[in-house]
Amino acid sequence: MLWIILCTITAVLYAISTFIDNYVIDVFFKENCPQSVKTINGRFYLVMAIILLPLFGQQIGGINNAILATLAGALMSLSGIPYVLGFKNENATSAAVYFQMQPLFFLLADFFFLGQPLNGTQILGFIITLTAPIVIIFSNRRATARKHSAYAALMFLAHVVIAAVSGTLFAHVGSNSAVSPFAIFSFFVLGRAISDNLLSLLPSWRKRFKYVRRRYGAKLITPQVINLIICAAADFLYRFTLILVATSIASVVTNALELIFTFILGIILTLIWPRFGREELTRRKILAHTIAVILALTGIFILK
Repeated sequence: MLWIILCTITAVLYAISTFIDNYVIDVFFKENCPQSVKTINGRFYLVMAIILLPLFGQQIGGINNAILATLAGALMSLSGIPYVLGFKNENATSAAVYFQMQPLFFLLADFFFLGQPLNGTQILGFIITLTAPIVIIFSNRRATARKHSAYAALMFLAHVVIAAVSGTLFAHVGSNSAVSPFAIFSFFVLGRAISDNLLSLLPSWRKRFKYVRRRYGAKLITPQVINLIICAAADFLYRFTLILVATSIASVVTNALELIFTFILGIILTLIWPRFGREELTRRKILAHTIAVILALTGIFILK
């Protein structure tokens, strides 16, 4: 029962974080090098690592565990690049649909690396789930818009693949009952801090971030820091859940709930606060998202 509650809380937090991400990228960075926002992320995670490691780091159970947990964090940092780039052309609900692909990659990993067979039901669920992004792409009338949507799909799928590897590494370290989840998360945060800070040294990123920071100041920093606190809490809860139950089950439930919450919040927030909700509430888009959500949820639950 505990893992279901954790999945639900995690899904709500991730849904809220997705809207803040979309808001920050669209309003402040205006689709121009939005990945430079990692400059803020790197400093935030570095402070977290400095606080957490002295408290829990000694409970990691060995250097190999520390390396793997740090690598999991670094990979999660790298997955944030295509994630941010995907928001240049898509909104929060569309992004949440693409996140449903993560259990598919767990399934493929089981097939190719563990030799577990695929049955007919799983193949059917696989095909149905893959039709959800296709609905979103072809909901755009113009060829240019479809091209942009296809680019966003590739970015979000790249994010999902890298994030799935990160989650698998975290769960692998956590499978040892002697290792504290807080210790694993501490090194995970360290990996994010190292990667984000190194990436923020890229000249184009530094230049763009300095310009945006000077122009918006606290209007940019405040929502992003709030977003990072929400995301850090969600990251810990999700990865703790990966230790409690199988990664594929935790992924299915969390992503499915996140999609439902994002779809509902997208409509509500756009109606009461359009600048933040940022969903396109045309009849065509709402219908397309509804169909995509149904297809994604149907396919995922068929798989499991």
